[in-house]
Amino acid sequence: MKETDPVQQWRNYQEMFAEPSQPIFVVDKTTYMKKVRVIYNLIHTMNSRHQTEYLEHFSLANCNSLPKSQKLEHTMSHCQACQVRLFAVQILFPNTIKLKPQALVQQALVENGNAGTHKVKPTQKAIKAGM
Repeated sequence: MKETDPVQQWRNYQEMFAEPSQPIFVVDKTTYMKKVRVIYNLIHTMNSRHQTEYLEHFSLANCNSLPKSQKLEHTMSHCQACQVRLFAVQILFPNTIKLKPQALVQQALVENGNAGTHKVKPTQKAIKAGM
């Protein structure tokens, strides 16, 4: 049964990451509630096959079965261990890079000194080719 009560989810999260060896996962309740809502909404934008694959791969059982040395390599956000070792699964998650590629291209143009070309609208084909 899936837990839907946010307060109980918070308690479950605290119990899961209560080990002193995982201080990187400690987060206050307000931050947790804010982040979990965003993550929940993003997960529900995934197609059902990707959602199932992602949630099964990052399940509590799989997390608990990791050797301690591998657990220590992971972080709460922008996890390099997931990005490198689990890229094929991690890429399924609909992050802001996938949702707003044109905004990122516009920002990159400005950061690279091309402020005069702020009206450039790259095609989706060009964006995908650059990723």
